[in-house]
Amino acid sequence: MSTQPSNEHIPVWTAGDRFRKAREDAGLTQTELADAIGVDRKTISAYELDDRKRPMKMVVNAWAMRCSVPVSWLLTGKASQPTDGQPAHLLMRSLPPFVPGVAPTAA
Repeated sequence: MSTQPSNEHIPVWTAGDRFRKAREDAGLTQTELADAIGVDRKTISAYELDDRKRPMKMVVNAWAMRCSVPVSWLLTGKASQPTDGQPAHLLMRSLPPFVPGVAPTAA
């Protein structure tokens, strides 16, 4: 007899979900984050709603730094380790392409 439900569900977080979670975990409103990283509040909302076809590196790096999360986690849901002494928030160049609303595949 199994103790696990037969209809298991593992939620998948989109990049927008992770952007929102990072902001909320940092205790910031959309307006506060927008002011801190120098963008409009509508830009913050667009990222959180997965309305960006390709995120801007400057915005993603600033978001990651302000919320103290790795860029790799924001974009893929996986936190990469810094290499050669380079902070994780600067490793965006080595990440696979971002596709809004699509969960990353396992490497």
